[in-house]
Amino acid sequence: VTAVRTAAGIIPKANPTVVYSPPVASRNLDSLNDGVWYFHTQFRNATGWGEITHFRFQIDTQKPTLFNITEVARSDQTLSKIKFSFDAQDETSGISYYEIKIDNNEAFNWEDDGSHQFETAALFPGKHSIFVKAFDQAGNWLANTAEFNIEPLKAPAVTDYKKSLSSGDVLTVKGVTYGSIKVVALVLMPWTTGTPEVCPQKKILLKLNLLS
Repeated sequence: VTAVRTAAGIIPKANPTVVYSPPVASRNLDSLNDGVWYFHTQFRNATGWGEITHFRFQIDTQKPTLFNITEVARSDQTLSKIKFSFDAQDETSGISYYEIKIDNNEAFNWEDDGSHQFETAALFPGKHSIFVKAFDQAGNWLANTAEFNIEPLKAPAVTDYKKSLSSGDVLTVKGVTYGSIKVVALVLMPWTTGTPEVCPQKKILLKLNLLS
């Protein structure tokens, strides 16, 4: 190669005009604004000039312009997995991925599948926080946070039962709880001999199907 000529601009296909003879190995491009640019090169050897090559490159020094976190509405406040909607925008290079940190747990990366919805792993009841960074293709980021609460399940409630039983009677207990839940009841009964103060308790496990 005996010479090279180059050009840079916003036109995808252009003829390079700046000639370097002898050829240079690199060229610095200064004072370029954010956006999409094109670099054009052409090499010359003993037989003449070759074909022009065009390279597309992008400059992005600005963080994403918008990032909102919205909790997806829940019909059941006791659900342990919570969904969030991420609305992030970056005008220059676009959103690449998200870095998510829930409570004091270790942060992890998450890529949007196109639904813009993220679902947490199963969490314990109580108050929680989610801290998210939205990264663009150039590595710039914009952060946002949200707080949310998971209600605990309510204990089964006994509404009716016999206060006394005779020999051979069947113990029937009525109550309320959530649907499709098996409830195990612990019944404590004193021994028939000795005094209640010093006698151990007899434990009986009963499986009750309570009404939801």
